Amino acid sequence: MTLQERTEKIEAFKKVIEECTWYPEVKILGPAFLDYITGDSSILPSNSLFDDSAMYYLHHFIYILDEPKDWNEIDKRIIRIITQPHYWKNPIHRSYSSFFEESFYRHFIPKVLNDVEDQNFNALLGYWQEFSFDISTLIKKIISAFHRDLPWYNSDASLRAFGNYILKLSQENFELAYSYFEGSKSSFLFKILLIHDFNYAESLLPKFLAVEREYDGGKGIDLYTVQILLAKDPERYEPLIIEKIPEIESAINMWGLSQLLLQYLPQKYENKRLEHAYLHIDRIKNEMRLKAENYHDYNGWEERRCVNKAEHSVHYIIEHDAPNAQEYLCDLLIVCKNPFFKKKYLPIIVNAYKEAILSILFSKEILISPDKYPYFDFHQTFLKTIQTLNYQPYEDKVWEFTRHKSKKIRELAAVTLSKLGERIIPEAEKLLNDKKAEIRQTAALILTLLNSEQAQAVLMNAIDSEKNDDARDTMLEGVVGWLASQVTQEAVLQRVAKAKTRGKLEKPLEWWLDETQFPALYWQDSPKSIDSEVVRFLCYRMSRAKDIRTDPEAKPLLALIDRQSSGAFAKNLLKLYFDNGGDAKYKFCLTLGGLLGDDDSSELLKRKVNDWADNGRQKMAEYAVKALALQGSNKALRAVEFFSRKYKNKYKNIGAAAHEAFGIAAEELGISPYDLADSIIPDFGFEGLFREFEVDGETYRAFINTDFKMVFLNEDNRLLKSPPKGISKELAEEFKEITKEIRDIVKSQSSRLEQYLVIQRKWETEKWQAFFLQNPVMFAYAVRLIWGVYDSEGHLKFTFRCEQDQTLLNAEGEEAELDENLYIGMVHPISLSPAHIDYWNGSLYDADIEPIFPQLNRKVITLPEGDKPLVISNEFKGVKYGGYGFTSKMEKLGWYRGSVVDAGWISSFYKDFAEADITAIITQQGELSVGDPSAPAELSELMFVKRNQVSFGSYVYDEPSNANDARLIPFGDLPPIVYSEVMADMQFFKDNQLKD
Repeated sequence: MTLQERTEKIEAFKKVIEECTWYPEVKILGPAFLDYITGDSSILPSNSLFDDSAMYYLHHFIYILDEPKDWNEIDKRIIRIITQPHYWKNPIHRSYSSFFEESFYRHFIPKVLNDVEDQNFNALLGYWQEFSFDISTLIKKIISAFHRDLPWYNSDASLRAFGNYILKLSQENFELAYSYFEGSKSSFLFKILLIHDFNYAESLLPKFLAVEREYDGGKGIDLYTVQILLAKDPERYEPLIIEKIPEIESAINMWGLSQLLLQYLPQKYENKRLEHAYLHIDRIKNEMRLKAENYHDYNGWEERRCVNKAEHSVHYIIEHDAPNAQEYLCDLLIVCKNPFFKKKYLPIIVNAYKEAILSILFSKEILISPDKYPYFDFHQTFLKTIQTLNYQPYEDKVWEFTRHKSKKIRELAAVTLSKLGERIIPEAEKLLNDKKAEIRQTAALILTLLNSEQAQAVLMNAIDSEKNDDARDTMLEGVVGWLASQVTQEAVLQRVAKAKTRGKLEKPLEWWLDETQFPALYWQDSPKSIDSEVVRFLCYRMSRAKDIRTDPEAKPLLALIDRQSSGAFAKNLLKLYFDNGGDAKYKFCLTLGGLLGDDDSSELLKRKVNDWADNGRQKMAEYAVKALALQGSNKALRAVEFFSRKYKNKYKNIGAAAHEAFGIAAEELGISPYDLADSIIPDFGFEGLFREFEVDGETYRAFINTDFKMVFLNEDNRLLKSPPKGISKELAEEFKEITKEIRDIVKSQSSRLEQYLVIQRKWETEKWQAFFLQNPVMFAYAVRLIWGVYDSEGHLKFTFRCEQDQTLLNAEGEEAELDENLYIGMVHPISLSPAHIDYWNGSLYDADIEPIFPQLNRKVITLPEGDKPLVISNEFKGVKYGGYGFTSKMEKLGWYRGSVVDAGWISSFYKDFAEADITAIITQQGELSVGDPSAPAELSELMFVKRNQVSFGSYVYDEPSNANDARLIPFGDLPPIVYSEVMADMQFFKDNQLKD
């Protein structure tokens, strides 16, 4: 370190001290440290810390320390300061500490070890002796912290200084050297000895192969040492290794040893796999007996990764020795007392032996009391498993589950029993009269699932007398078909009267839900208003609905309400709900606001989606966007579609809810979401591209220009940028609203059309003409884009541009004719020659038309011939980009955040190409996380898979990790546009990446 570098380090430490405003001792100790090391003071600073957190600032002091080979008096004084016990180590154990010991080993020691000239390590040892520090602690700490990353060797395979020190020490005092390598770290010592002192290493084999290491489940042999020996000479060392098998207690250790023997001696141990599988299960059983419910199914050895291996042996035994293993494997279920692991083995073994082991399955040793905690997790698996079997002889045992404390188990028991058919109706009817409401609810579920006339008749007899709403709701689900046929005022009023008899209409659900104060609702085709008691019934029944959906008993009533006059009621209800806190308990107000509302209600819901999203109530925003979809108007659906894209990354659950709601709306209409998105673009009452109106006897025409502004033509075709004077107040207000709505449409439609370019959406000729040539907003888009005409196979026939007068001109400047059996879509530059691109760019320029988004000039990347077999690309691996900028850009490019895993780390991003049924995935290896969105992103592996074959979510690790994953698509099989668009997206980050 030069004098200037040292000075810069000191100045950096001073700046840290100046920035500290919380801890007074930092302001005292920081300058005292500097005075001492510069010689301005001879007194060693040793003040105790009032607050340990002050070390967060003080630990930067260690960065002033030079490399040991260049230490002088300043460095020695630094060492004297930092090694004082109250500064060196935090007396309270923490997983991370800012004390000097942590910084010394984390930041300073790596520099010492990475010195290729090997002067620093020897110099450090010398100073450690000079200061009378414990060298053993130093060495042990280094091995513990860095054993996998220690630079043992030079490039010529000779030992580095640290390796030589360990070799010499082990030759002089083996027990001391061995004590530095705890557990599996001893294999590093053995490897050094085996290479540099072979005879000595072999003489120590009894020590290195001793079955003394503590594994989960008992003692075992060191597998790293075993791997070193088998890799060197498997035939020579195998006898020494297998003689240790009887001593091994640990199942995980036994599994790992079996896999290593199979790997290095495949011909011999392929025939012993069954024997070793039994050895593995034997040890598992022993661990189960010892630990009972505290047993855990530990991970196994595979390429030095922890992966679950216990059931592998069970599968192998079944596959190769099933007839002889039935009793042995059933014993595994009996021995296992931990329900969470018992449930893992149960389906495997039942699938192998089916009804042959029913008596064992229903034995008390396996089927512990249904109510015993925490066996409900096991019972859930048990019930799902026996559904595939004929368990009639043990039916009474399954009925016991209908009284389980867990609602989920009761429901699963109902599903299981319902598969037995109508013969169980009498037993279910008995339960329907039980004193406990939850038992009656289970009985109702059984009868509902039977879905027969006899079962429905039993439910109908019980519905009107059932006072428990949960049980009654389940009964109603069983008679939905009957309720749907009761759409008459008389039938509805009867249901209201019966609800009153049951005591359900005595008071409003809340004081602010006083239906007598609401605007009136009216019956269809009648001037008569609906009685307030009926409205109370509507609120009561809708409050029973789960999520944003219609209650079965309220549905007939809703079908009879006049929707033309219900807007005021819906608006009032929504305002009351919002003004009183918007409690999720009363979210049915959102449902009614959507079902009965008009554009005013839509506007309230739309504003509330944004409000709740921005104020930490994302779940409520999901509910609001679903209610908005129920309103069903074009304006409401445009807002839903907009939210599906606005919240596709940030608050993605809201976006997903909007996407789902929009899809459901399209499904109900029998069209695709794309066609629905087209259909909700309004024409504002225009006839074609114009809206005629009169002012003072003169005719004017309103139209939307290519800048999406509403302009006007008078009878002389003179262009006016604002409405003519004398226009009525009502029409002026209407034009003002249209202008506002156009802005909203353009905000969403421009990005949607660019996405259509990427996925190559195409329209039938007639639909394209209707949508782009007759709609006043979409015509502006038609003029600002270059179009392609495609045959039914997707082959480009010719290109054209739309003129302001609706004339279609091809690349030869001639008028183009569109045949009915063709398809129209935005042409991608990958389909055009450079000459065609230049022509169309010039044509747009001459017409003073600016493309609405980069169409012809977007980056095009073609697949190199040699990359066609690739399934994973590392071309962008290591590319870094700032966190906020990366996330924002990816959102704009149509990418979604993938899984969020440990510590909130974002593992990947993905982009869907729905038309091609492909998903692109880029994995992320940087520090970017949901907790620190400013941390830099770092790209890793790029790949493509079939849509919906890879799952993303919290703690979901499903992205393909190697080229053998069958879900991966070879790059040569990708549509050229998909490949080009994804590579262009990634190339942006590569061209603009952060520089180290």
